[in-house]
Amino acid sequence: MVKRIEIILTVIVLAAILSVSGCAGEKKLGEVLYGKDVFEPSGFSMARYTLTVNESGDITQKPLMVLTGMHETDGDRLSTIELIENGSSRTDIWLNKPRTMTNKMVISDVRKNLMKIDEISVPFNLTVMDTAWNTLEAEYRFIQNVDVTTPAGSFKDCSMYGASKTMRYGDKEYTVNVFYIMHPSCPVPVKYEVDSAQGSEVYELQSVYGPDDINSSPERAVQSYFDDLDAGDFKKAADLVVMSDSGGKYVPLDKAGRDQLSMNMANTYGEKGEKMHVQYVYVDEVTMSDISGTTIATVHWSSSQYERYPIKVYNIEGYFKLALLDDRWYIIA
Repeated sequence: MVKRIEIILTVIVLAAILSVSGCAGEKKLGEVLYGKDVFEPSGFSMARYTLTVNESGDITQKPLMVLTGMHETDGDRLSTIELIENGSSRTDIWLNKPRTMTNKMVISDVRKNLMKIDEISVPFNLTVMDTAWNTLEAEYRFIQNVDVTTPAGSFKDCSMYGASKTMRYGDKEYTVNVFYIMHPSCPVPVKYEVDSAQGSEVYELQSVYGPDDINSSPERAVQSYFDDLDAGDFKKAADLVVMSDSGGKYVPLDKAGRDQLSMNMANTYGEKGEKMHVQYVYVDEVTMSDISGTTIATVHWSSSQYERYPIKVYNIEGYFKLALLDDRWYIIA
């Protein structure tokens, strides 16, 4: 049974609390940031954040990833993946076309080799599942313009928005202050923070990719490859793989190679991806080199995948070599 969580918003009209250097400047965005526009699925394909948690001086860091899927059966998807000690949590939320309500919400938690999947029928109207508890109908008021530097780069004249939220869970109640920092060049927040009596959680953008981006970086190519396997779209997965011909040139897989890949992956993931599901794939190391004039990336990745019936969890990792061809990255078979 899922308890209903009530979220009450109060507009913040005070000076910025975030620890960033502020400066006066012309606002690039409107006076109000609406919850449905914080993470708009049509605006990007993948975003990665570094989450820094400060609980009474005890500081930890972990990654958070947000993926999108447009025009799926249940609507437009926002997937939030948080990697935690000895496991991961993934929330898939499908929104209706006008982004006024959630059609479906599924939470899958992995702890070591244990798995729990919950489909939530309560209309939370959430977007990204994090401690900000952003809902589609939420409103955040403009506070000031700030300059921000994150692992993704430096952003000048960003617009900071904020709101206070009172969270009621059963008979318990607590308040959090939520701040989003937006920049017109970026489809997602470049930084956001959640403050409460227990401490703070700061999300800093590490990377973000456009809605049609499949393989502009090694990280993005690996994610797209596993997304295709998860969906049972082995043809698209094969499009991301190249082989070396007799002259040492990297070329697309031939028919025999594509057929072999499809057969192998169908045996593992099912004809339509119904057998094995990808909880997450995470790239944590990329090393560049030059081989005969071609830029090669050696990528270390880890992944949690599972069979549903019966539930069985596989925690795997490995290395891919990828080649940069015409400004796009391809996995070398």
